Amino acid sequence: MNAKFKCSQAEFYAVAGTAWKSFEDNNAAFLALKAKYTLAFLAARRAELKTAEELPDEQARYANEEVLLVTLGEHAIVAKQKWQLLKRYIIDAFPKSQQKARQEEAGLILYGESGDDNWEVMKQLFIAGKNFITNHLATLTANDNMPAGFETEYTDAKTLFEDNYQSYLSETEQAVIASQTKLVLSNNAYDAVISMMDDGKEIFKDDEAVRKQFVFEEVLALIKIQQSDSAGYETEDFDIAPNSSMIVAQTAPAPTDEVYLKIIEGNNAVLICTTDETTPACVDGYTLEKGPAFKGLFSELNLNPALPKLRITNPGTEKVIVRGGKKK
Repeated sequence: MNAKFKCSQAEFYAVAGTAWKSFEDNNAAFLALKAKYTLAFLAARRAELKTAEELPDEQARYANEEVLLVTLGEHAIVAKQKWQLLKRYIIDAFPKSQQKARQEEAGLILYGESGDDNWEVMKQLFIAGKNFITNHLATLTANDNMPAGFETEYTDAKTLFEDNYQSYLSETEQAVIASQTKLVLSNNAYDAVISMMDDGKEIFKDDEAVRKQFVFEEVLALIKIQQSDSAGYETEDFDIAPNSSMIVAQTAPAPTDEVYLKIIEGNNAVLICTTDETTPACVDGYTLEKGPAFKGLFSELNLNPALPKLRITNPGTEKVIVRGGKKK
């Protein structure tokens, strides 16, 4: 299954969120066209979009797989070392004329094929070695050759590898399923927003400025401009509800840190201040207006350096999204 949108997932979520805000701003016109275009309809579409967006992204989905892969490689090294020891015990336990046959019985050919992280071949190699030990235990341990405890050591190493290999396979399968689930929900959200935007283009066909708010490519271009504006900064988007406040950093940037701050959604200004946990909202500080981004030293905000945390307060009547972060 492929994505229906011709942009990144992050860009799609930004476009869709912006489009639904334009829908909200022009709700009366949409409601006049179709009775289904209620605020309850809008809330449902936003919830669907939020569900899709908040599912783990690709890096998060495959993080566990990457960790398991590293551990799998570590267990494989230990198990192969045990197999090499088994090979030494075979050499001393059997006459030279039987060496080739016995080593191949224990998995010698598989050992040669087990490079390049060929996990399934490794699994068969370790099984062959375990079966060989079981079938020839008396011969291997005779004359103080193979220690009695080696069978347990080999089995433990084999089991650790196999358990981790199965976990890796399961995690890989779950990552694929999760990826498809996110894509299905995102495609559904795309269908919904495109249907609404098509109606918006019809409703505002005689008002080009508003019509552009419902042209996917036009909104995407605007989003790309906003993204390029913050190039070079490690940013995060802070969704601040009307008449509310949130701590956006437990440790405020250093005075010499270069910071980026911009309102990317919403029209009213917000107040930025340093604070502690006892202060419910900013009462003074830096006023960030809708418009060009603030780019400069953190000290230029003229905030109280004695307070440890960074807070943003939205005193307005509509939600505001602030994009902020420090220079990389």
